[in-house]
Parts: sequence; structure tokens; C-alpha cells
Amino acid sequence: INVLDCDGHVFLPECSQKSLDFIERYHYRIAAVIVNPMQHFTGINKPSPPGEKVTHSSRVRSAVSREDYARWLHSLQRKCNYCTKYLTKVALVMDDIYFGFRTPELLSSNYFTHPDTKAPLNPDVIILGKALAAGYPLSAVAGKEGWLNSYDKKFLLL
Repeated sequence: INVLDCDGHVFLPECSQKSLDFIERYHYRIAAVIVNPMQHFTGINKPSPPGEKVTHSSRVRSAVSREDYARWLHSLQRKCNYCTKYLTKVALVMDDIYFGFRTPELLSSNYFTHPDTKAPLNPDVIILGKALAAGYPLSAVAGKEGWLNSYDKKFLLL
């Protein structure tokens, strides 16, 4: 488990049972599990998605199969749903800023269907950007009821 220099941030290794165990063990300290599904293409547990200019030339491209990554995401979803139902709320957040609207499936939740059941992912929150407005600086956050139905007036942009 890798703890960032910034308080409150923890990076969990993808495709690891230890990460799922960590989420269940420390559910009371976790508000959300944020996943960037583009990591599937660059290789799990790598620092940046495609398009990042900082590490573009030095990135090692190794990836797990789409089916294995989909199984991992569905396991992660089941763990977050379990924590939310029986322990404390833990949101599964899909960061589709790089991924959204760039495949025929449109979103990562449809791209990474379960290999056996063909069920799509059902994240609690999806973050969209980049392709959403054809290059214009626009982003959106969409979520299920109960996750995004409140706000802090100090941070509301009018």
C-alpha cells in the first residue's frame, strides 16, 4: 500500500486482493475509491495514462487482458457495494476523463462488462471530460442519487 505525501490519499495496487482487503478493513476512513480505467491500456499500477506528455517516452506498456481487468473492476464494485450496504458508504468513482466517448461503448462501465455475465459496471459516480465537449474545457460529474444530491454552499459556483 502506497501512501502519498498528501494527507488522506492512498494508492492501492490494481488487480490485487490486498487492495480489496484494505478497502474492507479501513472502510470507515474511505469516502471513495477512484479508478482510472485507462490504466488497463498502459499497464496496471503505472503512473500515467496515454496522452500524458511527462512520461510518454519512458512509459513501459504492459497490460493485463481486458477480461482480467474487467473481473478486477467488478470485484472492486462488489467490495464497494458490500461496504456501502453493511458498513459505511464507499463510492466507486470511474474517472472517464480520458476514456469517455472514445470507444464504441462510450463509457468504461460498458467497455469492461463482466466476461461471464456480460453485466456492465454500475459505478456510483462517473467523471467525464475532454471528449465530452470536443476539446473545449468542459467536464461533468454524474452520479447515483444519494451520492451527489448535496453540496456545500461555500464551494458552489454560480
